[in-house]
Amino acid sequence: MGENVQGKKIALTTTNGTKAIQLSEGALEIMAAGFVNLKATVAHCAKFEEDVLVHCAGWKDQFNIEDTLFAGAMVFHLEQHGFRCADDAGMAAKMLYEQTRHDLFGFLKNSSHYHRLSRLGIEKDIE
Repeated sequence: MGENVQGKKIALTTTNGTKAIQLSEGALEIMAAGFVNLKATVAHCAKFEEDVLVHCAGWKDQFNIEDTLFAGAMVFHLEQHGFRCADDAGMAAKMLYEQTRHDLFGFLKNSSHYHRLSRLGIEKDIE
């Protein structure tokens, strides 16, 4: 973890992520994850003997390309640890990730969320 956040509390604001967390109530463990902590998340989940459920949160109750790519990345990397994808949505997310993983940022430049956030002048944060 980078020194700018190591040992500090992090606040996460989200719309659909909160719903996903609430839907996960009763799970053995609930994690919020993104590309910034993909490797650590996969390594942690790889230790589980139970199923791992990846909620693809989206944005304002709608499909969202970057969350789908992240879900695909999770499926792709968890399969390297013996997990198996259980549904077509996960398989589609994984295929999208596989096709774009070498230039995720370039692919995401076409997304509505990128355009929304770039108007705020935070392209570096997006990347």
